[in-house]
Amino acid sequence: MKIDLGDIVAEFTLNLKDQPAKNRSVRKLGIVRKTVPADRVPVIPQPYSPHSGRVTSIMNLQADKKVELLGMVDLDEMGNEIGASADQPTYTTDDVAGNVIVLTDNGDGTGVIAAVGVVGNAQVTATFPDGSTTVETINVGVGDMASRAFKFGEVTEVTPDA
Repeated sequence: MKIDLGDIVAEFTLNLKDQPAKNRSVRKLGIVRKTVPADRVPVIPQPYSPHSGRVTSIMNLQADKKVELLGMVDLDEMGNEIGASADQPTYTTDDVAGNVIVLTDNGDGTGVIAAVGVVGNAQVTATFPDGSTTVETINVGVGDMASRAFKFGEVTEVTPDA
């Protein structure tokens, strides 16, 4: 498990004593790109998976961006990439209403995660044919500055009521 603490990342691995760690898989991401309005319209309901307390990795994504899921790669017990995963996962999310992200599973082990513009987080789960899963938390933060707007204070009375 990795926890992003700003300037540092804390990484924790738990293994059974006297047992070799199993190979694990992580997602492989493409280039982060700006979204267009069509990217931010979810097909509701999105493919659902329940919120998990077991998170494999965390990704930060700006509210006006999307990223391609290029597939999954297998890792050895030390976290080194072995190669592309032989099994193709199915991608699901706990954000079934598409309030924070729009998840598109292309059906071939690839997909797209697009932020809808709201700051928040959602989880994406990759489920393999053998039932094993990998869970990614997507933290959606503010996007790039695009315009300026007035910020007003509280409205106050300027003349006394009679």
